[in-house]
Formats: sequence, structure tokens, C-alpha cells
Amino acid sequence: MDDEALVILSPTANVDITESISRQARVTQVASDRVMVISADAASFSQLAALQGVAHVLTRTDSAADVSGLNAQESLFVQGWLLSHQPKARKGEGLPWDAPGFEAPGPRKE
Repeated sequence: MDDEALVILSPTANVDITESISRQARVTQVASDRVMVISADAASFSQLAALQGVAHVLTRTDSAADVSGLNAQESLFVQGWLLSHQPKARKGEGLPWDAPGFEAPGPRKE
């Protein structure tokens, strides 16, 4: 079963590295020449991380890596991707809409 990971290339990565990544995983999003989201199995993640030119392969369970070398757009994309995979901590998360103590969505009652 495939999972999602964020790949960050080093600043000196060769252009051919993206072709190598595309042969081993499905690229689902591209933020820049250096940052992309891929879909692959867990074994592929470790193989991709070993490629010369790959700085980081972050999965849903990894913590934020040092992304100080990224530009503002890349950094924002990486931080957003990492935050989107954090566990939700909202009141009532996972409960039905009409659970006791909660009001189902709909028109406001006056």
C-alpha cells in the first residue's frame, strides 16, 4: 500500500534526480524544482533517501527537518504539508455531528 512523503532535494542536486525519483515513485505535487510530494511504498522511501542529491524524505510520522536552505515559498509549502499531517486536536474530533453537547450544522435557530 502506498503512502505519501515529502522529498526535499539539496541545492546542488542534478536535474536528472527528478527522473530517478519519478521512476521509483509517483510524484503527486511539485512545489518547486527542489520540493515535491510523492506516493510510494515504505521501502521506496529509504531507497529515495539514499539517492545522491536527496536532502530529506519526510513521511507523515517524521518531525520537521531543518529546512533553512529553502526559499520562502518552499518553506511555506513544507511547513503546511507537515502541519496537515499532524493529529487533529479539536473538541469533538471523530464524534457524530449530533453527539450530546454538540449542535448539528444547519441554519441557525433564532
